[in-house]
Amino acid sequence: MALQDEIEKRTKQIHTDGYVLSIGELMSLYKDKEIDIILNSNDFLDGHLIKKPN
Repeated sequence: MALQDEIEKRTKQIHTDGYVLSIGELMSLYKDKEIDIILNSNDFLDGHLIKKPN
């Protein structure tokens, strides 16, 4: 079986899940140091640069 055929066959077997998370839940995770949010100079929200907290 050719590589491209194998990729196409396996692509149909890939499944993903979504998870709804509110801003409040996200902030609580960050505050409790359960996640790290790493931003760079290319990250924008509503046309404004999001800055890292001090």
